[in-house]
Amino acid sequence: EIAQRGFPKHKVEAERHVVDRKLAVCAEHPALAGLAKGTEFQTEFGDHMIFEPGPKGTVVVRNRFGDPVYVIGTVGKGSVVYSGCYYGYRHALAGAEKELLLNLLRWLASPPAKGH
Repeated sequence: EIAQRGFPKHKVEAERHVVDRKLAVCAEHPALAGLAKGTEFQTEFGDHMIFEPGPKGTVVVRNRFGDPVYVIGTVGKGSVVYSGCYYGYRHALAGAEKELLLNLLRWLASPPAKGH
């Protein structure tokens, strides 16, 4: 299992949404294609969901409270991304959020590397 829905404890709305925009890359991983650990960014949309990683999941982005927002992994020959963000609701994506999404889409479209 890669991940399952998490239940936030901070700035919660409608049971599953965290009303906050600040996220940060928390791991080095080939799927991030060079986005450095510690890179912070603001999400385009005003809230996000969280996911609890399973035994095969790797947390790559967390919110300011330490909750996992992006969890990635592989299943068989495929790659999986759990993203708690919403995209393009009000404005086009920009900066690190856009770079993160495009890097993850490229990773999803490519054959998985051994060990990831």
